[in-house]
Amino acid sequence: MSDLNEYRTELNQTDDALLHLFLHRMQIAKQIGAYKQGKHLPIVQPQREEAVLTRICMQTPPPSKAAANLLFSLLMQLSRSTQFMDCTPSDPPATLPQPWIETRIIRGQSCTDIFQKIALCAFSYTLTLKKLELICTDEGNFEILVVCEVPSAQSFDAFCAELTQNGYDIQPVSPSI
Repeated sequence: MSDLNEYRTELNQTDDALLHLFLHRMQIAKQIGAYKQGKHLPIVQPQREEAVLTRICMQTPPPSKAAANLLFSLLMQLSRSTQFMDCTPSDPPATLPQPWIETRIIRGQSCTDIFQKIALCAFSYTLTLKKLELICTDEGNFEILVVCEVPSAQSFDAFCAELTQNGYDIQPVSPSI
């Protein structure tokens, strides 16, 4: 190929194929979510996700390993989000519980893209961020105040577990904040 338009045409065709595969993956994720719900299994299964990322990393050449890891981490977060949104009790109560507000301090040592990481994690567990505020940073450490609307204890617990698994410390907020 020597013409830019030819490259763009090929890229568009690749994007169309990726979109088709993405939609197929989301449909499978919904089916897995229904299976997990029927068997009373947790939606978040860190060992499975780690196995997927390890398998992908082993198949990816070195220059693209980090990008592939990021891509598949995002795909799994979107799959979890689909499963959480589709997860409904088999016998729903007469009134569904109302969402509530949770406030936490998230601490860590590397604040590279931390706001995006928290927002993406919140999205994947169907939390609505109400406030995300950097409280302080010193010598590479940070503290972020997170206020979010929570639809269920399960989704909030999974949100906290994922951030903890990624090396962040999550603490309740004292009433003075």
